[in-house]
Amino acid sequence: MTHFAKNESGAIAVLAAVGISLLVLGAGAAIDFAMLGQKKQRLQGIADATALAVAQQSRLANATPASIQAAAVVQVKALANGMPVNTPQATPLPNNAGVAVQISMDVPLLFGKVTGWPRVTIGAAATARTVGAKPLCMLTTSATAPNAVFRPMKTSDGSPGNGPMAQFEKAYRKNKSPDIGLYLGGATMLANGCTVQTNDVSTTSLYVDTGGSLTAGETQSAGGYYGVVTPAPLTGAPRLGDPLASIQQPTVGACTYTTMQTYTDFAGAIPAGVYCGGLQITTSTMTAGATGPQTILSGDYIIKDGPLIVDGNANIQSDPTNGSSFFLTQTPGGKVPPDLYFGQNTNINLSARTTGPMQGVLLFEDRALSPGAVYLIVSTSARKLNGTIYIPQGILGIGQSAVVGDQSDYTIIVASAVVVEGAQKITINANYSNSTVPVPAGVGPNGAMQLVK
Repeated sequence: MTHFAKNESGAIAVLAAVGISLLVLGAGAAIDFAMLGQKKQRLQGIADATALAVAQQSRLANATPASIQAAAVVQVKALANGMPVNTPQATPLPNNAGVAVQISMDVPLLFGKVTGWPRVTIGAAATARTVGAKPLCMLTTSATAPNAVFRPMKTSDGSPGNGPMAQFEKAYRKNKSPDIGLYLGGATMLANGCTVQTNDVSTTSLYVDTGGSLTAGETQSAGGYYGVVTPAPLTGAPRLGDPLASIQQPTVGACTYTTMQTYTDFAGAIPAGVYCGGLQITTSTMTAGATGPQTILSGDYIIKDGPLIVDGNANIQSDPTNGSSFFLTQTPGGKVPPDLYFGQNTNINLSARTTGPMQGVLLFEDRALSPGAVYLIVSTSARKLNGTIYIPQGILGIGQSAVVGDQSDYTIIVASAVVVEGAQKITINANYSNSTVPVPAGVGPNGAMQLVK
């Protein structure tokens, strides 16, 4: 009996030892598993960030597989911050439309010697490609188009009740333009060589009405489309974030002028500065087809608590060396938001700043403004708009018989919505390499990148 008890206690001891060993191994496996999961997650983050960064370089004209690989090595080393990541492999996509990145790392296991697996290799892969095969030149950002806000402005080409702004509003309401992201009412839009995308998710996200047409290098709609669009859009496309969200807004200093400044029949240069109350450039008389004195704009113009109005036979031109850019803003909590109006008989010849905080951005709307403001161009000769029109909260309106953009090297539009009413011709050129105006990161040939896997 005593011998049996001794055998029994010995067996229990063996079982206990085995059980403890299994518990220890199980705990060790759990620790190793959790550690591998954390390292795998971090490795994937490095792969994603490397793919997005190196994909931008793949768009450069002089990019080669060797330069892309070298850029990936530098990027991974910087992001790893001492982690022993193996040499990455970066492969450019066809036509340098993006890059595929693979990275790996050998990870020692805490209980590897016990299990016979002293280390394992974990890997991560990411592919980033440009949004569309063509550079991004127009994006309407809202998932549902904002309600338009029409504010009366006293201009030389019509009273608030019957001028071009009022006529545009009537057509806008009649055609139910608020239901869409991009609306062409009888207008022709040419965007050869670049991508036009609407983020609006409605079935009429991209709407070309009777008599109108849109021709682009590529068209994409997060919703549906209607009308003559060439090539036919990719529908149900992923919505894109604001590609210019990382651009710093300019600093607004003290008012250079505290009331509305009006320049009439002015020949010469209008000084840059902070125009609190607004800025108007006009002529004392207005005749169809006539051209007023040449007015030069050079530098950064901050339009605060008032409109930017160019009307009459005003003839404005950016300084050919410095360019000119406009920032539309409002005092926080103020009751007078900015507006923009380019009248029918004006001559508009503008290029964005070539240096400084607004380089490459021709029109920049304060992101803090309330949504839905309509910025209206009805000029029959707004033929040169070099640079980026960035109105993330507002609606770009083009009306009457406007002719826009055909003499620009490039124009890029990022707006909450774009509405064109009437028989106009809108040209969005993409000759980026011909321009002295730099293209902001995120658009054009520096187009937005998207992780695809």
